[in-house]
Amino acid sequence: MAEQQFHRLSDKVYEAFELALSQKALDTAHHLYNALETALTRNTGGANFVEKRGDVRPEILDAIKRYKEMTKK
Repeated sequence: MAEQQFHRLSDKVYEAFELALSQKALDTAHHLYNALETALTRNTGGANFVEKRGDVRPEILDAIKRYKEMTKK
């Protein structure tokens, strides 16, 4: 199995978020969701800002949707 390459902080946080969801560790998933949101939006704006990330990957959006469904009251 080839080792997965991570290029962004959000990639690593996403992998941990997926693991927490699969284990139904919702307290941990909550913290990772917040970290993922921060990692995806950090350094946005400002005079010298240049967007390099592009759109959020569909698998990340799917994981967020699953998290919100799992935590719906």
